[in-house]
Amino acid sequence: GVSAGPYCTVGSSVKVGNGCELYPSSHIFGNTELGESCVLMTLIFAMCQFLSASGAVVVGDELPGYTVIGGNNIIGHHAVVGVKCQHLKYKVYDYTHTAGATVIHQFCHIGPYAFIGGGSVISQDVPKDMMVTGERAKLRGLILEGLRRNGFTMSEKKSLRAAYRKIFMSTETVLKS
Repeated sequence: GVSAGPYCTVGSSVKVGNGCELYPSSHIFGNTELGESCVLMTLIFAMCQFLSASGAVVVGDELPGYTVIGGNNIIGHHAVVGVKCQHLKYKVYDYTHTAGATVIHQFCHIGPYAFIGGGSVISQDVPKDMMVTGERAKLRGLILEGLRRNGFTMSEKKSLRAAYRKIFMSTETVLKS
């Protein structure tokens, strides 16, 4: 029940679930498992069939580790999932959430538990536990729901809130001599 379009590559260790659709130029490598009824789309079929760009999807890599994608997922065109970052000094922190169509400058640091809203452009570091959104992303506050879901205590959340207010909402002006 799997359909694979032309120019697809599926590695020898890959497991593809029933009912998956691999659009042309989709590539799956390494120790990767796709759940049932997943769709790997490409720009040609997702947007306009007359465009010449392939918009390939790449999932998995020939590196240590394992990429698992559950069932009933649609992976959009130009997506790269489960592949080592091209930036050699990149560090991936825990529990960050990046919404779609987000642009992050190559030298920016995204702290743990940070949330970046869709369509945001990140040109400065994002502190841990913070939510940022916007074309030139601005701090919008703590991600209290994310902190709750990750087991932060009320005392920890109050401390973070106090620190946020002191650091980012201070009205005091620092005078230089």
